Amino acid sequence: MLKIFRLLPFLIFGSLYAQEEVVQSVYFQSSKYTLDEKQAKEVVDFIKKTDSSRIESIQIFGYTDDLGKESYNRKLSTNRANTIRDKLIEQGIKNKIIVTIEGKGRILIDDDVVDNLPEVRSKNRRVDVVLNLKPLPAIEIPGFLPQSKRSMSSGIIFILKTCCLNAAAAS
Repeated sequence: MLKIFRLLPFLIFGSLYAQEEVVQSVYFQSSKYTLDEKQAKEVVDFIKKTDSSRIESIQIFGYTDDLGKESYNRKLSTNRANTIRDKLIEQGIKNKIIVTIEGKGRILIDDDVVDNLPEVRSKNRRVDVVLNLKPLPAIEIPGFLPQSKRSMSSGIIFILKTCCLNAAAAS
């Protein structure tokens, strides 16, 4: 029973804070890491259309297709991620919120994928821009318990009842 009470704060506060992620992918030509103007505008608009007070951090992950050597693909994916970072900074996005810039290298394709292989490879030549957003503030209506608190409080009551029943049965 003591173990449950030690976990209770984590159950309560862990359910109150949930971070939201939004992802925008930018696709590249084979062996290229340059952006055309349309792609650059789309990725910058994606961030600028998001409520800036909710953006906690930005992560940028670069990928390549399965062709080429691992060292080449790692460098290419890093160059792609850096291209996106440079474009964001150039357009006024603060560098301090960009917390990760990582080239992941190639994405391997399953051996059984033979249909649409060029299309599958083209979707792997990309950079994912991940916005980590702070949760929206809860809207409270007088006289109503918000759904999140209602489900959380019923979960806590269940845990407490279980602990009490187990303690009573053990006595």
